[in-house]
Amino acid sequence: MYRTLHKQRRDRALDLLLSLKKTVRDSGHQSEDFLYVFPWGNFGEYTYILALLPALRQRFKICLVVKESKVWMVKYFPTSCDFIVKIPDVYDDLYEELFEISSMTAGCPYVVFTDALANGRFNSELVVRSDRLTLAESYAFGLELPLETPLTPMSLAQRGPSLLANRATMAERGTGYTLLVPTANTIKNLEPAFWLALYRHLVAYGANPILDTTFVNWDVGPLKTIKLKQDELVEFVAQDCRALIGLRSGILDLLAGLARTTDLKIAALYPIESETYAPGTTGLTARGVARKGISIGRCWNAERVLDIETGPEFDAATFGTELWQFLR
Repeated sequence: MYRTLHKQRRDRALDLLLSLKKTVRDSGHQSEDFLYVFPWGNFGEYTYILALLPALRQRFKICLVVKESKVWMVKYFPTSCDFIVKIPDVYDDLYEELFEISSMTAGCPYVVFTDALANGRFNSELVVRSDRLTLAESYAFGLELPLETPLTPMSLAQRGPSLLANRATMAERGTGYTLLVPTANTIKNLEPAFWLALYRHLVAYGANPILDTTFVNWDVGPLKTIKLKQDELVEFVAQDCRALIGLRSGILDLLAGLARTTDLKIAALYPIESETYAPGTTGLTARGVARKGISIGRCWNAERVLDIETGPEFDAATFGTELWQFLR
């Protein structure tokens, strides 16, 4: 049974690699001319890979193989590649077979599976526990770039001047929000009471909070809310937000690029449940993790990105005061 399943997975992987070559050739290119890069994870991995690829293009022509659900991200990194091939997300579980075939089979294109090579996962000894690498450096390693390779922040040029022009008129338009993003897939979500208390705290300090309820399934009462698709989130933050507060996640990795090119401030929250790391876990709930390699500020802009730890309950006297000192 296992051998049959493994053969089926290898056959699917081989079909995908051969179809990539055919797609490139049908477009009038030579498939052997490209370095094929597969970002195989979610928003965080795509962010760091797209931000590093301009440096890799100085050495190779890049064919970027993109999952259909992440194609929208590429337009924010227009210098990341020379050619794009879209693939269905159904191939998401085949990276081990793809890596094996592409590295050992004659005639297959040379490919880079960034998450497999970079050791950039959250349970990495280098990134999380020993504090020796940032996520940006780990992906640079996976792409065979110098660890100090600078990240290219997302570009808003594809929208023309409208987004930044709108940002300059936030006061006149009554926006200038502090956006709260209370959900994430990478770490345990905080209780609704935390976000409700944080919202009230921001109101008391004269901020203009708004809550993203796209994936919220609890009662938010009379709070000001908004529902945003992923691409809409980027545009909303770019033109209407002075600050963003959310759980540490890949989407915050993406948006942190705006802290490099605008006055946006971002607070990435790390819920803390224990004093030390527990074997076999990601380490995201251990004290001190916000200063480790997964720190967003260390990758993008430590002056405008605050990586801050919090307990399960909102503490206005300590956490709230530190947060407001950063945001104001």
